[in-house]
Amino acid sequence: MKALLLLVQLTVIVSRLTGQAVEWQKGIVVLQNGSVINGSIHYPKGFGMIFIKNDEEKIVLTAEKVRLFRYYDSISNINRKFVSIKKNDHTTQFYEVVINGEVSVVREMKKYADRSHPDEIDSYRYFAHYKNLMIPLTHFRNKVYPKLVEEQPIDIRTYVRGERLDPNEMQSALLIIKEFNRVKQGNLQARAN
Repeated sequence: MKALLLLVQLTVIVSRLTGQAVEWQKGIVVLQNGSVINGSIHYPKGFGMIFIKNDEEKIVLTAEKVRLFRYYDSISNINRKFVSIKKNDHTTQFYEVVINGEVSVVREMKKYADRSHPDEIDSYRYFAHYKNLMIPLTHFRNKVYPKLVEEQPIDIRTYVRGERLDPNEMQSALLIIKEFNRVKQGNLQARAN
């Protein structure tokens, strides 16, 4: 009973600090050890913890203990997936997955973002997660794009030219990453056959 009371108090405190209403969404959590927990999830964005409750337990989990979690966001009508990534030697945090693949695009809410409009593109910092490196998408043209072209020179150059994309623009960067992942996935499937 004390644990439940503490969970409720912590949830209320975090919701007041963030200005976010306490909203519970059905979802799953995969822990670092591979265990799966189904239940209702509350994730106060910008904090490195999630709350999960089900018929058996009510717990608070930090980003260090969680591999990923996902839930259906009924307000925005979208399935959301978050992964834990080590930011540096001392901190692990949650990032929302925007594009999944060999090159993933993840985002984190800016510290002073307008939390009343959480889906605004300017409320987030975007990163390419590639070969265990977190590269800000603002550096896509100089740091990520050359590596993608090196791995798939004909496919990527042809796609960029054909679609008239500019690797300096965020929308183009996202389209290029999606195409790179599609080509890589196609190559893997062709090798399997």
